[in-house]
Amino acid sequence: YLYLNYNGLSGTIPSELGLLTVLRYLYLNDNGLSGTIPSEIGLLTVLIELRLENNNLSGTIPPEIGLLTNLSYLYLNYNGLSGTIPSELGLLTVLRYLYLNDNGLSGTIPSEIGLLTVLIELRLENNNLSGTIPPEIGLLTNLSYLYLNYN
Repeated sequence: YLYLNYNGLSGTIPSELGLLTVLRYLYLNDNGLSGTIPSEIGLLTVLIELRLENNNLSGTIPPEIGLLTNLSYLYLNYNGLSGTIPSELGLLTVLRYLYLNDNGLSGTIPSEIGLLTVLIELRLENNNLSGTIPPEIGLLTNLSYLYLNYN
C-alpha cells in the first residue's frame, strides 16, 4: 500500500514508481501533481487500485495501463488529460470502477469497453468525446452507473 493522498504534493509522478512491482494500492489523489502519467505505471502488474484523481495531470493515458490486468479500480478523473481513451483499457477484464470524467479526452468511446464485463460504474462525463455510443456497451451486464453527459 502506498497512500500519499491529500498531502499537497507537487511536481511530477516519478517513473521510479514502476519499480514497486508488488504494490497493490497506489493513492496519489487530491494533490497538486502535474506532468504526465509515466508509462512505467504499466510495470505495477499486481496493482488492484490506482487513484490519480484531482491533480493537474496532463498528456494522454498511457497504453501501458492495459498491462494492469489485476486492476479493479481506476480513477483518473478531474485532471487535464487529453487524447483518446486507449483501446488497451479493454484488457482490464476485472475492472469494476472506471472514472475518466472531467478531463479533456476526445475521440470516440472504444468498442473494447465492451470487454469490461464486470464493470459496475463507468464515468466519462465532462470530456470532449464524440461519435456514437458503441453497441458493445450492451455487453456490460453488471453496469449500474453510466455517465456520458456533457461531451
